Amino acid sequence: MKMHFDQAAIDELRTGPREVFKVEGTPGLHVIIGKRLISYYRVRKIDGKVKWEPIGIAAPNNDPNRIPLQEARSICHGAPPKSQVKKRGRGSSAYTVASYYSEVYLAVHKKGFPRSWQNFDGGVRRHLLGTKPDGSKRESEAVFELRPGVKFADLKLDSIHHDMIVQLHNWIGEERGFPVAANAMIRRLRQMFSHAQRREAYRGVNPVNCLPNGAEEKIPLFHEPERDRFVDDEEMPKLLSAIAAEIDEDWRDFFHLLLFTGQRKKTLMAMRWNQIRGDRWVVENNYRRYQTRTKNQENLSVRLLPEAVGLLKARKDSLVAAGFGRCPWVFPAKDGRGARRKDGCFIAARVKGGKSHIMDARRAHDRICQRVAKALNRERLDLTLHDYRRTLASWLVAQGAPDPVIADVLGHKNLSSVKRYARLRKGGNTTMEYAKSALNAMLASQDQWQLPADGSAGKD
Repeated sequence: MKMHFDQAAIDELRTGPREVFKVEGTPGLHVIIGKRLISYYRVRKIDGKVKWEPIGIAAPNNDPNRIPLQEARSICHGAPPKSQVKKRGRGSSAYTVASYYSEVYLAVHKKGFPRSWQNFDGGVRRHLLGTKPDGSKRESEAVFELRPGVKFADLKLDSIHHDMIVQLHNWIGEERGFPVAANAMIRRLRQMFSHAQRREAYRGVNPVNCLPNGAEEKIPLFHEPERDRFVDDEEMPKLLSAIAAEIDEDWRDFFHLLLFTGQRKKTLMAMRWNQIRGDRWVVENNYRRYQTRTKNQENLSVRLLPEAVGLLKARKDSLVAAGFGRCPWVFPAKDGRGARRKDGCFIAARVKGGKSHIMDARRAHDRICQRVAKALNRERLDLTLHDYRRTLASWLVAQGAPDPVIADVLGHKNLSSVKRYARLRKGGNTTMEYAKSALNAMLASQDQWQLPADGSAGKD
């Protein structure tokens, strides 16, 4: 039975025959009345099985181990029980948003994600801290203030509540006009407060997800338009020439395969030789054994085009000649410490031992985009690595390929995932062709319909 409880209602409960109540506003929290005690339980699924986990005693009131309803709600949302909290270094009241982010959270994030922390850190420093990545102050940038002189970043962690997060989200998205950055800020703050809970530096509920009373309350995010960028007819020959002009053969082969297969960059980076089976590329979703993980957590089977098969054969011969015949990876890891300079570009050396594969293609991709932009007389080329995947799909649609064929080439399990690619080509030449044919039909009707001299429309 689902019931609305507050602390006064809990205090009025009395022991008796067994009854189970679901607490409204806190998913998973239950109150069980027994003959001797009234207890809080958290119900959740673990590995597909429903488990009832005791949280604490709700009544009788004279029990020394009794916990209040608000603490039970917090525990149900993931906070540690107050009785089990041990102080680690600085207490929770000593941290502000800025100090915890800079001293604790960002240091851990840098260590775990060394290649992406700059992008992660930029939005927080811009909208909350008002500093540059080097720590210097931004003169022209405003930071979020709850009221004049009271900065959000200077508040203690324990004083942050849900309404403040909502104000911050609206300020970045509506007043400053950065809806994507506002949504990213919500995700970052949610992760930071969860991190503080795990380190026992913050004892309350996560203010991004919950109200002060523990009730779950999600913040509606701003709409983020889907990216539908792909390489068009004008850009394609320039892009192929730019890839062919790449000095580093590893990246040259990588970007060619990215176009030929239409697969995600991380999947292609982790390609192994034992996954190539004739004209098929079979990826087993087994990270422990093969260190590969697909997006949909299922095995992936991709049909390789003849150009891709020929490139892989030539690449295998090249790796064997270079002494990497035993390396399991198609693209072995590269180390900048062994870089050599060639034609004004540093070529990182391959790492022997086969322990890892390439991880970051941004520098090589920037070089290619610069060549394409220069050939097209543009300042820059707005092209990401995932746009290569949309490019193959959109060109397949333009060639009239049916959905099952596109799904087979891209490795999609569900045909509904292919439908979204059909709209990509609508903004190109196909739309103009249909528009021209419609206009010709309208102009052809001119002989059958003339505007009368008196201004009346049509004929009898």
